[in-house]
Amino acid sequence: NDPKIVTLEVKGPIFFGSSQKLLTDITDEIGLSISEEELKRIAFASPHHSTPHSSLRANRAKSPKGIKKKAKLLGKQGCRPQFVVLDFSQMHNLDASAATSCFLQLAKMCEKRGILLCAAGAIPRVEWMLRSHNITYGYDEEIQIK
Repeated sequence: NDPKIVTLEVKGPIFFGSSQKLLTDITDEIGLSISEEELKRIAFASPHHSTPHSSLRANRAKSPKGIKKKAKLLGKQGCRPQFVVLDFSQMHNLDASAATSCFLQLAKMCEKRGILLCAAGAIPRVEWMLRSHNITYGYDEEIQIK
C-alpha cells in the first residue's frame, strides 16, 4: 500500500531564505533521512552557511508558501516512493542560491537512494534556472533519454 509515485506542488517564489525550509519539508514528506555528510553539503551550498537559515537543524519556522501535498504519505514511517514529481506550475520565481541549496541537493539525495525526481510545469525562467545549474538534464541530454 506504499505510494510508488508522489506528487508535490511547489508554490510561490523560492529564494535562499525559504529554500532550506522547503528542502526540509520535501525530504520529510517523502521519507528521506539526511546524513551528517549531506547536512554539511547543504549548509555549504550557500555563501550564508553560518546563518541559522542554512542548517536543517535550524528552527523549522513556517515558510510563507512552501509545498502543498497532493498525496498523503507514510514517509514518517520509513516508506519511500520510487518517483517524486515536483509540480512547479505555481512557482513563479526561483533564484540561483535556492536552485543549488534546495533542488540540486534534493536531486543528489534522491539519486543516491534510487528515487527518480521529476519536474513538471515550470515556467521558462524557472526551467532555465534548473537547467543552467545542472539540476535537470540539458535539452540535448533530454532528447537522447527520450
